[in-house]
Amino acid sequence: LISPLQEPRPWGVALGQSFGGFCIMTYLSFVENPPKICLLTGGIAPMLEPIYEVYDKLWNRVRERNTRYYSKYPGDVRLVKHIVQLLLKSPPTLPSGGKLTARRFLQLGLMSLGGSPCAFTRLHAMLSCALL
Repeated sequence: LISPLQEPRPWGVALGQSFGGFCIMTYLSFVENPPKICLLTGGIAPMLEPIYEVYDKLWNRVRERNTRYYSKYPGDVRLVKHIVQLLLKSPPTLPSGGKLTARRFLQLGLMSLGGSPCAFTRLHAMLSCALL
């Protein structure tokens, strides 16, 4: 008899980053014979805390960073609202063929969540160059 640990595992590679890494971790917890190689490239969802605690911390961090940004560049509040209104009415086509929607535009703020000292400055410079 061959024990489950001795059964041949299929050759294959699973590559996951961020949500893909979470999917691979979930898959590995269920499959009997996992692939020989699984690569997780960072961004693995926290598994030691309940998810609501993770999102509470994220929400607080986003609120804190937004407050700091708009305290440093108060004129950008009006500018961002104006850009969002324009994009809601008529999202332009990007060179890739996709649309620059208001939601997509607001995701640019994610780069200011990082720890880079110049993240706020880069975001403000980009907003200051907006062609309205």
